[in-house]
Amino acid sequence: MPTFIIYKNGKEISRINEFPVYTFERDLLAILSGKTYTPNYASFTLIHQWEQEGVLIHRHTNMRSLAAMLKPFVDNEHLLNSVGNLFVTQNKIKEALSIYKANYLLYPESDIAISGLGKGFLKNGEIKTAIEYLEYALQVNKKPENVKDILKVLYEAKEAERLK
Repeated sequence: MPTFIIYKNGKEISRINEFPVYTFERDLLAILSGKTYTPNYASFTLIHQWEQEGVLIHRHTNMRSLAAMLKPFVDNEHLLNSVGNLFVTQNKIKEALSIYKANYLLYPESDIAISGLGKGFLKNGEIKTAIEYLEYALQVNKKPENVKDILKVLYEAKEAERLK
């Protein structure tokens, strides 16, 4: 995802994520003028800050509080699931698990959020917990097109359990 990060005196002051809110020039002028600017995917800025500060990997981080802070910036479970998946591809498993947990707290009835949490537990080596969440995701799933993705991770977890 293309992202323009704007710095002032070596400190990030804002971002333009994926595409401008209005136009690139207008958004950049608002940022540089110190006007209030809320970028697309404003949750990314917050998550990036937490990542840089080690909040996502600290063992005493209150995930309910993080989820509550993310809630105004997230309108569906797909966004945070994508962020969790991005962390997995970057091999930032603890960060991914934190994001998946926050997503589950915000969308506890979503098969996407539940299976993401299962994937996070699997990648973190918590295989039995992963299987429980993945099986639960299959139970609550209402979209046949999601079954394949859930089963793929569940089979991976079952194989990991067998090899353990």
